[in-house]
Amino acid sequence: MKYIIILGLLWSSIANAQVIKWKGQSEGTVYKSTKSITLYQDERKIVIPAGTKYELYEVSALNMIKVHLHKYKIDNCPGADIETDLQLFPITQPNRSKISVGINIGKGCNVEIFIDMNEYNTYSHLK
Repeated sequence: MKYIIILGLLWSSIANAQVIKWKGQSEGTVYKSTKSITLYQDERKIVIPAGTKYELYEVSALNMIKVHLHKYKIDNCPGADIETDLQLFPITQPNRSKISVGINIGKGCNVEIFIDMNEYNTYSHLK
C-alpha cells in the first residue's frame, strides 16, 4: 500500500512538471493545452480540445482589477465570428488545491485569460 501511494505521488508530480506557471510564460511562445475548455456563446457550446496550441502574443497587468491578462492565438479556431462572455475555469494545482481563471474568446478567435495577481505564481493548463 505504501508503494502505491508513493507511485501515485511520483506520477502526479511528473504529470504536473510539464505544465508551466503563468508568470513563466513568454510572449511569442507556443504552448499546448493539457485540458479541454468548454465555453458558451448564448446556447452554443464551444469546446477548445486538449492538445490545442496557444501562441501567447500579449501579457498585461490590469492593476485596477488586480489581474494579469494573457492573450493567445489558438490553432483550429472553432469560428472567427465567436465571442463569449467571461467564464471561470478551474485548474488543479500539484498540491491538489484549485485556482480559477477567467477565460473568454474575443474577436478574431483570441483567447483571453485573466489570472488573479495573487495566483500568478500558480500552474496553468499549458505546457
